[in-house]
Amino acid sequence: MAIGVPGDSVDGQNDAGAVNVIYGRAGGLHEAGDQLWTQNTDGVNGLAGSGHRFGAALAGGDLSRNGRDELAIGIPGGFIGGDAEAGAVSVLYGRSGGLTSVDDLWSQDARGIKGIAERSDRFGAALAIGDFDGDRAGDLAIGVPDDSVGNAAGAGAVNVLYGADTGLRGVGDQLWTQDAPGILSRASIGETFGSALVASDFSRNGADDLAIGVPRQGVSGGVNAGAVSVLYGSVPPACARSPTSCGRRTRPASRAAPSATTCWARRSPPATSTATATTTWRSASRATASPASPPPAPSTYSTAPSAD
Repeated sequence: MAIGVPGDSVDGQNDAGAVNVIYGRAGGLHEAGDQLWTQNTDGVNGLAGSGHRFGAALAGGDLSRNGRDELAIGIPGGFIGGDAEAGAVSVLYGRSGGLTSVDDLWSQDARGIKGIAERSDRFGAALAIGDFDGDRAGDLAIGVPDDSVGNAAGAGAVNVLYGADTGLRGVGDQLWTQDAPGILSRASIGETFGSALVASDFSRNGADDLAIGVPRQGVSGGVNAGAVSVLYGSVPPACARSPTSCGRRTRPASRAAPSATTCWARRSPPATSTATATTTWRSASRATASPASPPPAPSTYSTAPSAD
């Protein structure tokens, strides 16, 4: 179990942050072998600093296809090139004895990573690991909720780094915003797209999908009403033809990989409604036509389009 302590002081640096890792044994967790990680730990890239908040977000998963989980650690207050709170993510790699100080340090200034590290972007404020391309290597989604998109300050963004046998790679990194082609809605000031992230195989096709929180999304005139955008994962053609060759779960052939996105926004029942004990959900906007649509929503949802 990894436990973030983002407000921990390290060598006199307030809110530098730390992470405790407690290992499981027969019978449950055990204090023997507990590890305490900081940016001042030998071998870990970076340097502990006041306000870095190392450990503010955590995600675990096998990013290198070696059967051992890695630990991604968000550092949303990290200084990058002199820019306070530009943010970074440290990834500790797992080996047979547990986590090691073999690590990567990622930011929007890292080679191959899209975007520009800027003051108060908070890269690393949210993290999720999932296999978005169905190749058995975990991939890392990184929330950058205060990133500017065009002239929209604080609109928010999400970087996705893909895993391989050697671990995460900058090559092939994706940068998602609400202004990206195919994404529903549009980037607006202060909506903080990427504030929360969850990865799971919602579409049951063997590749994980990514839910992205947009807590300050305006919906039908409602300021800060909030929404969730869902990006659907896809499976490489070779894996689709022979699922076992990629080591992924076999799914029914009828559940093809969806290519659309969905944006969900919460709605309260109208004042005249008698269904006062229920909550109605509907799509904030309709997904565009695609070769395979996302799975149907539960009966408590409707897909009637509405304005942002």
